[in-house]
Amino acid sequence: MAAPNPYVFGSSGANLSINPGFGFALNVGAGTGNVFGDIGVRGDASLALGDNSFGLGANLDLVLPLPQVGYTPYFGGGLGANLISVGNSSTTSFNLQGLVGVDFPLNKNNNGRIFIEAVPQYFFSNSNGFALGARAGLKLNL
Repeated sequence: MAAPNPYVFGSSGANLSINPGFGFALNVGAGTGNVFGDIGVRGDASLALGDNSFGLGANLDLVLPLPQVGYTPYFGGGLGANLISVGNSSTTSFNLQGLVGVDFPLNKNNNGRIFIEAVPQYFFSNSNGFALGARAGLKLNL
């Protein structure tokens, strides 16, 4: 079994949802690969801004990388919690999310990677709904 490989990451992206609509998000997080065999664990915190809306979120995901060929495709999923404020009202919601992405090495030493991923989400709150996000960012191995 391979040793865990911890990393930190930051990303930005956009979300499109039925309600409250379009938003822009910034994420920071940390994770490690090879926790359960090849499966890794990562967590992140997010700040989202949209049309008359504001959100804070936290997510925890399991991530499975696929065999490498210079780049690493991966998929995973997890749970999240969000505090969303739209206009003068706010609500807490929980979400299930998936993720599909690919990362590319920055250099030959493989100590940094650029990634892009799609993040579909289903929110459980006063108004259940779907959102589709896309984000790109940088991972740095520790």
